[in-house]
Amino acid sequence: MIESVGEEEELRFSYRIDDKDFMEKLKKAKISVKNYNKLYALVNRLKLNDFTIKD
Repeated sequence: MIESVGEEEELRFSYRIDDKDFMEKLKKAKISVKNYNKLYALVNRLKLNDFTIKD
């Protein structure tokens, strides 16, 4: 999935995960796979080691 296509802040991420155990953990935490992957892509792009809700 691509968000903000063609813009400087373009972000690419998947809406799928093949790891069933990890999917269950996300489900228990009430986090969608899409949102997790979107956050993961953003954290990688910003080269962060960690982040908080305030970030």
